[in-house]
Amino acid sequence: MLGAGIDSLWLRELPSQVGLFLMLRITGADYEFEEERKLQVRLVAPDQEETTVLEIGFSVGASPPLKVPGMDTALLLPTVMQWEAEEYGLYTLDVYLDGSRQRSVPISVREPSDLTPEAQSQP
Repeated sequence: MLGAGIDSLWLRELPSQVGLFLMLRITGADYEFEEERKLQVRLVAPDQEETTVLEIGFSVGASPPLKVPGMDTALLLPTVMQWEAEEYGLYTLDVYLDGSRQRSVPISVREPSDLTPEAQSQP
C-alpha cells in the first residue's frame, strides 16, 4: 500500500513544509524477516536532488506474532514523511529495501492557480 490516492499538493507559498502519511506493507517469506532489514525512503526533488527522508531498520524474528501458518509474513509500517518544498514540480518518494528500489510514489507540488476558479472557491 502506497499513499492514499493523494498525488498533488497545492501550496500557496514556497518554501513550505510538507508532511505526508505513507503506509507501507512489506510481505515475504519467513526467512526474509529473520535478519534485520533496512528500509529507506529517498525524496527526489524536481531538480533531481535526492535526500533521505526516512531510514529505519526492522526485523520480525523467527516466529512473528499472529502469523498464520502457510501465509507469507506481512508487516505494516505507518510512516510520516516531512520535507521542505522549495519549488513547484514533481517530487518522488523512492522506497528502498536493503538498498534496492522497490516502488516510487510521485507527488506533484502545484500552485493554487492550477485549480479551476470553481475549485478555488470551495472550502
